[in-house]
Amino acid sequence: MLGVTAFIVYRSGNDHWISRFLHPEIKHCFICFIDRGNWVSVDYTLDGISVTVSNNLPEGVYYQRVDIDRLRLWPVFPTCVGMVKHIIGVKNPFILTPWQLLKSIDYGKQSQKTKENKRRKG
Repeated sequence: MLGVTAFIVYRSGNDHWISRFLHPEIKHCFICFIDRGNWVSVDYTLDGISVTVSNNLPEGVYYQRVDIDRLRLWPVFPTCVGMVKHIIGVKNPFILTPWQLLKSIDYGKQSQKTKENKRRKG
């Protein structure tokens, strides 16, 4: 068990040719961890995987907190979304864009809260 808390950072600016087909506000995503007081960002770019260390959480349009409980290994589609899905353990092959990933994680959290509330009432 890892028990690591990470943040998915969503950004709007991207110069990739496919960005014109993506959501206007959310076109790119990457994941950040905190380690010894510094933020470690793991980003899949056109040049490959980029790992950077900084004092502050990188700028973004939207942030999502996720808890990573264990490592999972399976093939991924080589995109920023594929890399984030691989790290956090999302198996759904139909999540292809950052917007779909954002909604999928939000829906999953909301669905889990709804199930907990039903248990409490019942």
